[in-house]
Amino acid sequence: MFSAACYSLMDSASKELFRRRIEKGCKGLGGRCEIVSVDEGSMRGHAIRADFQRSGTATDANEARNRLGGIVRSMGVSESGISFADSILGTVLAAEATAHGVSVDQVHLHEVGRPEGLLNMSSAGLCYELLGLSECEIIGSVISVGRGTVSTEHGPVRVPAPACEAIIGLMKMKSGPYEGEMATPTGLAIAKNLIDRQTDELPGNGRAGIGFGGRRFLEGVGFLRLIDGGDGA
Repeated sequence: MFSAACYSLMDSASKELFRRRIEKGCKGLGGRCEIVSVDEGSMRGHAIRADFQRSGTATDANEARNRLGGIVRSMGVSESGISFADSILGTVLAAEATAHGVSVDQVHLHEVGRPEGLLNMSSAGLCYELLGLSECEIIGSVISVGRGTVSTEHGPVRVPAPACEAIIGLMKMKSGPYEGEMATPTGLAIAKNLIDRQTDELPGNGRAGIGFGGRRFLEGVGFLRLIDGGDGA
């Protein structure tokens, strides 16, 4: 959702560049992807749909680092974007290690090591570069994490899952408003490494980009809204 929302904010030249680069990265992971326009009620935005013909899950930290590094470099991501993608993976690995009581090098990856997870991180690094986010103050809302339970490779666990709790740390979060997992480890890791501060106040008028996910809740599909407040914020 983050990358799709960023794409919605890009100018036409950056959109074309993003599209070419993410298609290249997806192909390197053995899949294909498309960026589609989505209308959901009164909201209009984009979604990134990826389909992978082979799984090729990275099962440990070193393999995940190596595969992510290969993807972002094949996509021509700048050093600042690569560093951002690396920081996302590092946050997730540290959280998984904490959740399982092992060292980072002993972590056995499941969802995060799949091509979809690696593509999410690498495309986030590409967005970080193309939108010049390193030069902006990023203000985030309180994070809605959902409630209830979520199914994992280890069986059902309560929301937020242990790895998500480890990532959230001192970040502001709230339960609900819907059943299920509304914030994934990768999404939380992006927020953790991106947001400068959080606020309960909604921003004023600004150009908005909306990225839609693939999970539906009671009132519609999950989405992320980014607002360009101008003046570097």
